[in-house]
Amino acid sequence: MHFEIRDTKTDKVLNPLLFGFPLQDNIAPDLLRLAVYDRRYSTYEQSPKIYPLKKINGVYTVAGGSLKVNTDKVSFAITAWDRYTGSTNQNGIYEAVLYDNAKAISGFQIDGITYDETRALNAHIDYKTRAGGGPWLQHLSRLPGYTWGIYKTDAGNGVVTLSNEDPHDIKVDVSDAGGNTSTIQFSLSRGEVSERNNPVVGVKKFQPGFINIFENSSVSFYMPENAVYDSFTFKYSEALTSAGIVYSLHNATVPVNVNFPVKIKRDFSVGDTGKIVMEREYGAKNDFKKAVYENGWYKAKFREFGNFHLLIDNVAPVIVSKGLVNGMNAAKLTRIIFTVTDNTEELNSFNAYLDGKWLRFSNDKGRNFIYKFDERCGPGEHELRVVAEDQVGNKTERIYNFTR
Repeated sequence: MHFEIRDTKTDKVLNPLLFGFPLQDNIAPDLLRLAVYDRRYSTYEQSPKIYPLKKINGVYTVAGGSLKVNTDKVSFAITAWDRYTGSTNQNGIYEAVLYDNAKAISGFQIDGITYDETRALNAHIDYKTRAGGGPWLQHLSRLPGYTWGIYKTDAGNGVVTLSNEDPHDIKVDVSDAGGNTSTIQFSLSRGEVSERNNPVVGVKKFQPGFINIFENSSVSFYMPENAVYDSFTFKYSEALTSAGIVYSLHNATVPVNVNFPVKIKRDFSVGDTGKIVMEREYGAKNDFKKAVYENGWYKAKFREFGNFHLLIDNVAPVIVSKGLVNGMNAAKLTRIIFTVTDNTEELNSFNAYLDGKWLRFSNDKGRNFIYKFDERCGPGEHELRVVAEDQVGNKTERIYNFTR
């Protein structure tokens, strides 16, 4: 069962724990670790220093109760979970507030979210660390390109500035919707400010809040102002493989908020221009999009960086029946299942027609299309025609005659 409370005027999903449901909760959030970032640099071009937290006399702190950093600007992230009384489920926290010398400078509160904001989770967490197999870390300070509403910050977006070597008293209050609060406290001071030994090398700097463009004679793309959450040095390379030239457009550890158009220039025969697919690959994940021809360039939209190349797709989908055989008596069957696969993993449509009339199949959010026998298929002889089409128009059709 799915349960939610939504503002019908705005379609915003609201935190149901704010509506007084009788859930017993006397447990404050569990705080596991603290991450520290050198905010002279992008959060995507560093690995944070991570410190385990220990609870002493009811307050969480780092080993020794103090930290010294070699920078004059820092921000923090935490790993934290919330639990209800009588349950071991790890739930998300409701609120966190960061204090610098007893002054609240940043914090977030999750009382509702719209569907347009859900992808911005990638700005709230340390996406790069998580994508590399690390822990969930929630930023306590707003990234420069985060424009949504869960954060409240000072003019510095919650970055702690260490203008001298005087210690700062840092406190973080982490609360659930019932008001149960856990606290982190430690002393923060500045050591010798050191510069980065190995500067990040790339083609150009991408900045949030600006249109970012990359182009050469073979590949180009542009990103709107709201596409990235933090700055980074864009990296580009290309390689000749058995699949043709593969263009590496940075890497997928930097999240992108919106779809952006990628263009690749390549000559294909006139008869193939409508069958071109652009593939994006990174790690174990592959995305395929139909590439639209525009004056010698092929364009498709993606929402992640990675490795891109073009291919000709003349391969039709494959339809496999699970249980239904042409000519059989299907009286004992309770349902019909077809598994449909395609070399590009993307289908444009799947349709079935029983005795010439369209028949609804459900989908299991995967490759299986399922029809459970009902009054639409009564006793007697029947013809079932199924048609699958991929995104460039390759079609496969199968006809099954059976009796009920």
